[in-house]
Amino acid sequence: MRKERSVRKKRSVRKKRLVRKIVTESVIICFAVFALSLVIGNHIGFSNGNTAGYNAGYLEGHENGYSLGYSDGNVVGYENGYEKGYDNGYDKGYDNGYSAGHSEGYLAGYENGLDSILGHGYNIRDPTYTEMKNFITRDKTNENTYNENTYTCVNFAADVCNNAERENIRCAFVYVLFPNTAHAIVAFNTIDRGLVYIEPQSDDEMSVVVGSPYGDQSWGTVVKMDIIW
Repeated sequence: MRKERSVRKKRSVRKKRLVRKIVTESVIICFAVFALSLVIGNHIGFSNGNTAGYNAGYLEGHENGYSLGYSDGNVVGYENGYEKGYDNGYDKGYDNGYSAGHSEGYLAGYENGLDSILGHGYNIRDPTYTEMKNFITRDKTNENTYNENTYTCVNFAADVCNNAERENIRCAFVYVLFPNTAHAIVAFNTIDRGLVYIEPQSDDEMSVVVGSPYGDQSWGTVVKMDIIW
């Protein structure tokens, strides 16, 4: 009986040890699985969250950045474009305005000052070609100094006309229009060679034909001319 009890006792002890071992190993395995699951889940969750957060942040950041960048870019572009357009427009407008203003201003000024420039002589006559050349040689208007503000081509032409009238020689004031500017010269209707044009700043005889260049190429083509006696 004692031997049988001893055997049963030993079996019970071994059984308990085996149970404890199984429980311990199970706990260890469960903990390991839990820890591994935690690590894997954390990694997966972080990755998914990072991707989702990046995408959401990128979209919102892009939208805000684009809106602000577009607004700033539009303002800067407008300012630069306005400044450039203003400069180009001013230069072009100035050139065209100067040409138009010069032409219209000259005509208005000439009409208002016609009497004081040419006078009303009744004894003047058309000269011969030789008389005209002699007068031009004697006249010293060509030695005057050009000044764009106080003494221009208009003054040269007016002075020659006035000086010719004092010698009873009929002289015409000639207004020549070019594409971008205008000019004033004089003319004499000589009784033996017809109409002769004179550049009062140099005393040179000139050819003035509508549609043809005047003098050197810098003047351009004659668009129109008015001869005022």
